[in-house]
Parts: sequence; structure tokens; C-alpha cells
Amino acid sequence: YMLGGRSLGATINYAPTNWWSHELLVGQDISEMQFQRNKFSYGGPADSLLFLMVTRFDKRSLRYTTNARIPVTSLAQLDLTLGADTWQSLSSTVSSGETQKLVGELGPGGFLRQPAHNTGGFLQAQFGVLDQLFFTYGLRAEWNPDFGEEALPTYAPRYGVAYTTDLGPITAKLRRPGRSQIRAPARLAL
Repeated sequence: YMLGGRSLGATINYAPTNWWSHELLVGQDISEMQFQRNKFSYGGPADSLLFLMVTRFDKRSLRYTTNARIPVTSLAQLDLTLGADTWQSLSSTVSSGETQKLVGELGPGGFLRQPAHNTGGFLQAQFGVLDQLFFTYGLRAEWNPDFGEEALPTYAPRYGVAYTTDLGPITAKLRRPGRSQIRAPARLAL
């Protein structure tokens, strides 16, 4: 087995005022794997031939978020977050099949090329009182073809309440989160 990979990412932050900020994130992840059986061991039919499989996975992502912190009264404030993200990936696998040699034309094998993509948007609001009691509500929408055309977009709400207080040198937090999560169905290899 041989494994390799690299990741590259850049984040740009911009805050035109002390209450409004923006963040843009761009990234790419690449992983490569090579598996080969390069010696004849003759222990049985399964290891009496050579084999080579090379897989490459490339994923590119983009995310934008903006946040506004709005004072409602002298005791309360509202934090609003709005954003979107997207990613595209391509998985490619080349397999030699079982063969007598690992150079030149490797005989019957296969090539699998599997693209995938996902796009989502989200909005979250948090209302804070005395910087101790927080009420949160959010909604995320996903557009992923693996859900099926009739399920687009798919929504997942998020809500919760939290209370924080200082007990001497310790900060305690009580919270009641509530959320529904989106999980895309597994892709089937064609």
C-alpha cells in the first residue's frame, strides 16, 4: 500500500465595521492510494497473479459567511449569521485486474470515475440576554442530487437555549440543544 495526500486552504476575513464581518474560505483536498500485489506467492488462486489499483480523490470547497452583531437593548443583542457553501469532488480508480505483469498493457481491468457535489445555505439567529441567556434558531438547506430530485432542497432546523454563569474561577454552562441533521445517502458504485 502507498498513501499520499495534500490539503490547501485559504481564508480571507473582512470586517468593515466592529459589528459586521465576512469570511471566505477556499480549499482543496487530494488523496491518492496505490495498492499492488507485485510478487507471485502461489498460496492459492487468489495470489497467483499480480494486481494494481490506483485511486485518486480530489475535493474542492468554497464557503462564505457573514455575521452581524446587533444591539437590541442595553441588556440584549442579536447575532445573525448567513452563509453558503459548496463542494465538488471527483473520485477516479484504475484497476488492472489480475495479470502476469505490472508494466505495459495490464490486461482486463476497470476504470471508475465518480463525480459528486453538494451545495448548502444557512441562516442562524442568536438572541442573548445579559451575555448569559442565549436562544438560538437556525435553518440549513441542502441541494444534493443523492437525495433524489423530489427531495430538493432538504431542510434541517436547529434550535436551542443555553445559560452560562461564573461560579468562582469556573464558568458553568447549561444548554438544551435541538437539531435535526442531514445525512446524504451513500452513493452506489456504477
